Amino acid sequence: MKIPGRIRPWLAPVLITAAVWLLWLPFLAGGSIRFDNDLMISRPDTALSRYISEGRPGLVVLLHVLGLTAFNPLKSALLFLVFFTGAAWLPVLFLRRTGSPGSGRSDWLFVLLCAASPVWAYQFYFTLQLAPVGLGMLLTAGTACLDTFWCMEERKTPLVRVPQMLLSSLLLGLAVSVYQALITHYLAVAAILVFSCLWNGQRIRPGRLLVWVLRVIASVAAYLAIARLLRGGESAYLNNQVLWGRQPVSESLIGLFRQAGKLLVPLSSVSLSLYPVGIILLVLLLRQRRKAGKPLFIITLAGIAVLILPLLMNIVLGGATVPRTQFALQVVAAFLPVFYAAAVPGKHRFLKGLCIAAAVLQAACVIRLWHTDTLRSRQDQAAAREIAAVLEEANPSGKPVLFYGTLPFEDSSVLTEKKDVIGMSFFEWGGYSPERPGYSTPGGVRLLEAVTDITPVPYHYWSIPADLDALVRSMPEWPAEGSVRETEEAVVIRLRLDPEN
Repeated sequence: MKIPGRIRPWLAPVLITAAVWLLWLPFLAGGSIRFDNDLMISRPDTALSRYISEGRPGLVVLLHVLGLTAFNPLKSALLFLVFFTGAAWLPVLFLRRTGSPGSGRSDWLFVLLCAASPVWAYQFYFTLQLAPVGLGMLLTAGTACLDTFWCMEERKTPLVRVPQMLLSSLLLGLAVSVYQALITHYLAVAAILVFSCLWNGQRIRPGRLLVWVLRVIASVAAYLAIARLLRGGESAYLNNQVLWGRQPVSESLIGLFRQAGKLLVPLSSVSLSLYPVGIILLVLLLRQRRKAGKPLFIITLAGIAVLILPLLMNIVLGGATVPRTQFALQVVAAFLPVFYAAAVPGKHRFLKGLCIAAAVLQAACVIRLWHTDTLRSRQDQAAAREIAAVLEEANPSGKPVLFYGTLPFEDSSVLTEKKDVIGMSFFEWGGYSPERPGYSTPGGVRLLEAVTDITPVPYHYWSIPADLDALVRSMPEWPAEGSVRETEEAVVIRLRLDPEN
């Protein structure tokens, strides 16, 4: 069957976009109870005020603008997918517009590789902020395209440049106020676009580049000042993310090298990508350019910047960071193989086949993570209902509740890769450890509020009296008889104490 000429250019974009939607929609709109949407279900005002304290006022604004202040997983997922796929296609459209390498018949591979990256799952776990973060990604990608045009274009009057700069700065500031790590997405998209334009022979204007850098710094500084003003001072949450000065410099450097090693040997879902292949291809590109006698210094600097960006958050924060802050690896790892296939003459069937195989492997990892999270949610909800039924009888006077121990997610039918949030039960949030057995209380209380009709008051779990601690340790583990007991101070639920968890 011959495909009509008018339809053929749209076929690949439509099919790739549909594949991305089919991959992510079950994960995003599946209805799993997670450690953020539980607050929107039970205490929406608390959820929104928490974002202000974390320095994300733009997220709260966009939740109101998008009509998502009430929990609506399907609407949030659909809006997000529109923004997310739009952000993935924008760099491709830019490269097509400028005629730079990276555009052409195989540019759809960039969207497929980027959008299917499993590390997105750790960001998308937080379904409450999905749509605003997706819109933030669309803004950062669009702003990067706008700024690259501004930096490369020869003919522009101040009447055009000034409004464009103001609009770009405003949109970037809004995006960063939605989620701070989105600045790395902006930088990654801008870096690959600048690299493509330089490779294509377009001249970068040093004066405009300096203004561009200063404008980005000013946008971020303005956001930080506004966020500090809104929350009324320092943020403990943000300060705790920065490891420089809070641990020895040697530990920070070790964390950086470990993260670099994970990117170079991508054996886990948080680093699974073609990044190491991209490094090799970039070296081959630069070698070929040197043989052709073309200018090498500036393009080499741009290439190094592209490679460093996946480690930028680790460098800024001083060591290993949570996977959900990674917004650059997906862009860089998808760009380099596709750019090589477009820039170097040849059919590159093996490389394109490798890209497709990598995308399939990434998608399989996403499905595994989604399945793991679904089973974890079911286990948590079942445990919450069973505990609530017992509490209704054991706690008629409404005493504070203390969860002692944890209920880790366990299922032998799925390969669980517990990293950051996927596969972590509610009872493991809040800083639980065997040395701090009562720290499962906040997660347990939040789970009960979201799943059941009871609203227990948490006991002061951070300071458990010695006599109560000794009593609880002698109790049998849930769900055995006697694992829930009313004491003078609280109702205690004795969960599992396991040094391996």
